[in-house]
Amino acid sequence: MRRTAFRLAFCTLLSVMLTWRVASQQFNYHDQHSWEGSCNTGSRQSPISFTHVGDAPMPGHYEIDLSGDCELTPTADVIVAPNLHQVVVTDPAMKCNIKHPVTGAAYTVQQLHFHLPSEHVLRDGPGDAELHIVTANNANPDLKMVVGIVYRGGDDSQHPIAAALLSNVFRSAAKQTALPRRYGLLESMPQKAGGYVYEGSLTTPPCSEVVSWVVFSEAVVILSKVVSDMKRVMNVKIGTPRNNRDLQRVRSEHQVQFIPSAEVFSVNRYLAQITVRKILIVIVGTFVFGAIILLLWHHHDENKACLEAGNTEELAPLTEASGNAGQAGYGTAAPV
Repeated sequence: MRRTAFRLAFCTLLSVMLTWRVASQQFNYHDQHSWEGSCNTGSRQSPISFTHVGDAPMPGHYEIDLSGDCELTPTADVIVAPNLHQVVVTDPAMKCNIKHPVTGAAYTVQQLHFHLPSEHVLRDGPGDAELHIVTANNANPDLKMVVGIVYRGGDDSQHPIAAALLSNVFRSAAKQTALPRRYGLLESMPQKAGGYVYEGSLTTPPCSEVVSWVVFSEAVVILSKVVSDMKRVMNVKIGTPRNNRDLQRVRSEHQVQFIPSAEVFSVNRYLAQITVRKILIVIVGTFVFGAIILLLWHHHDENKACLEAGNTEELAPLTEASGNAGQAGYGTAAPV
């Protein structure tokens, strides 16, 4: 009961903080020219389109290294923030650290939120939704790194884990219930896509230019029904099916760089570690189970041998007595 009350108080406080953040300037996506802060005056605003950005790879080898606990748990808070026009996910139990692929700076995951349709436009066009994983620089929390993942609806889901994550997050937002299980962040990302790295801004007021962006270069295909469910929740809970900022002009200040799929994130390595860990758990579990079975079987054989030995000892006096009685009978002549 106390834990439930604590979580309710935490959710209320976070909701108030999110509301206070924009209380001084209500904004909407239908009148973006009126947004305050750096939104209409900055030199490297986000989001941008990568349609005309060259895909010449950066020299060298770059990865995003993740460490710590990078899974969303059922204790995560799924918050509907109407003033931010967003569904926000926070999880105090998740302690996930990410390194910037170019600078190597360490960041800690703060929250996840979603935009419909996508804010960034990839080489092959926009997406139906976009997930932003927001992180804060460990040395200077005011500096952010945001990992962007674009999703598109289709007849067949190419990434069922990502589809399940999005579906359950928006279902939890609609019903105000907990997530049904744990979800690994990396397991929800594309595993073979490259990425774009650039210096940009927040995509909501005050549009501060404090964000290092890492956006996957290929969209993740999920079921169209999942996209429809997300739009419905946005309509009912937030009052609009759209919460994406208009595209901003690409400038030299953005310093856009492309990382090819062969060198991009350490997702495959992380997944390989997970796979190896699971295989080791299965092997150890099988060995322990087999050892228990052998011990039980050996114990059973010992008990059986003891029982057989005990029965032999009990039967021995009876056999000896019967033999003596027989010998006595043969030695006495019967009367004629």
